Amino acid sequence: MAEIQTLDDRKQLLAQAQSANIFQVAQQLGLKALGSNMYEWEGHQSIWLNPRKNRFNWFAENLWGRAY
Repeated sequence: MAEIQTLDDRKQLLAQAQSANIFQVAQQLGLKALGSNMYEWEGHQSIWLNPRKNRFNWFAENLWGRAY
């Protein structure tokens, strides 16, 4: 991970995170596809990815958000 030293470094890192594809992030985290938008992570089958909004919902944990 890049070291953040300046405000410009932070802005650049945030821009990279915001442009991350939710499916690529899921794959890097080891999530396994169960369907077109449903993924499983360590036995939890309630993670839903929304490619249009680039967001996730993890219903069992009451968590939602973006790829970053």
